Amino acid sequence: MAQTSPLNVADNLTIRSLADRNDFRNVYDLSGGYNKFGMIVNALNLPFGGGKQFDTDRYEKSVMGRGHVIAQAAAGVAIVGNTLVIPLQPQGTPPAAVDSFRVGDVVVAADHSVSGKVIATVPGSITLEATESTLVQMSAAMSAVGTYVKVLGDSSPNMYSDGKSPLYEFPDLIHNFSAIKRDTYLASRRENIKSRIYYKDKFWGDAQLDLMVQRFLRQMEKQMLFSNRAQFTSQVGGASDLNGGVRWSIMNRGGEYLPLAAALTQAQFDNFLANVWSRKASRTTPLTLFMGRGMMQHIQRTFTDGYIVNAGSYNTFGGSEVKGIDVRTYSIAGVDVGFVELPVLNDTEFFPELTTVAGLSNPYRQQHTLFALDMDPIEVKGGGLAPAIEKIFRGPSEFYAGYIKGMADAGTPTAENFKDYSVDIVSSVDAHRCDVMADNGIDMIGKYCGMIELIA
Repeated sequence: MAQTSPLNVADNLTIRSLADRNDFRNVYDLSGGYNKFGMIVNALNLPFGGGKQFDTDRYEKSVMGRGHVIAQAAAGVAIVGNTLVIPLQPQGTPPAAVDSFRVGDVVVAADHSVSGKVIATVPGSITLEATESTLVQMSAAMSAVGTYVKVLGDSSPNMYSDGKSPLYEFPDLIHNFSAIKRDTYLASRRENIKSRIYYKDKFWGDAQLDLMVQRFLRQMEKQMLFSNRAQFTSQVGGASDLNGGVRWSIMNRGGEYLPLAAALTQAQFDNFLANVWSRKASRTTPLTLFMGRGMMQHIQRTFTDGYIVNAGSYNTFGGSEVKGIDVRTYSIAGVDVGFVELPVLNDTEFFPELTTVAGLSNPYRQQHTLFALDMDPIEVKGGGLAPAIEKIFRGPSEFYAGYIKGMADAGTPTAENFKDYSVDIVSSVDAHRCDVMADNGIDMIGKYCGMIELIA
């Protein structure tokens, strides 16, 4: 029956869903360029077989430093007769450095202005005699609490010298966890319906599987960067592990950390680069800086304009196997660093937090994060190399995917033979399902790396 209305034609058509609409079948992808960091990690691991498989509760790694003997002075440094007695602060568990000083060692002060020779040791203390300096000079240079005293080398007699007491070196054991992560696609038979929006010339129901995989890869990249190592018992499901990612490794394994409550200055930046660079005696590849757009803008506009060279798109990581990455280079005091913008840090949907720091043209806090990462392969004692950032996974595979066939996938029986099943199913549910799972993570030596982030 015809209906009358006091509303105008346009309003009536809209209310009754009779107004025509434009063709909106094409869906615009605003998800951004995720998974660049995952691609780089894959490239670093490609020459080493693609990842490290293990089958234990945690991934353990033995690491060794350079064997230096160094400690800090405790309270109570005193001249006793013709010697200087230096109590040492306990360090580490066990405090091996404190008790690694040996008779005959030449010990220098932090400023290298004076030195002395160790003539006696007891647990937690060393006794020095003067060499080129006086005891008063030695005491002045080494008596402040916290002053570093360190072994320069040995001083043996000119004649009839004998061997030193032995010293043994052992690696430190570090560990990380592989973390299980999952996602699921589930669709009933009736959900595969005709739609006004399209996905690759198909109806939108066909998009959900691909979108689930993309969502899964995005979560992996975020966890690579920001996950904190943990092992805990969840109220939902029980025992769970979390992998320690890039930020955690830098913060907990001795990396260089620069928190900012004000805009980064060039002096701070140059000092940060020098500190990260000096953590490693030698490097075979430039240091690579991964940063958000805000940090890239600030650095380039504020103090490196004219010093950054746009190197163009080339294969920095992984050779011909990997898509080229646009790298910008910056040099200071003979140190070359590469600049790479990391899209995940620019995601204002996941990182909507704003900064109150003055003087920044970009207000998004996370976009001002910078990771300085060592890309050099790590030398393995006994021979061989390992990637700077290792992909680790537990079990026979890094990824698992399975498809569960339900009634939505069942065959159509014939009228003559109702038992003529053309497809075997494993579920009676009127749907089908796909599950993806990974039991993986990364592991890296954070001491050779660094991070800058805004804390305001």
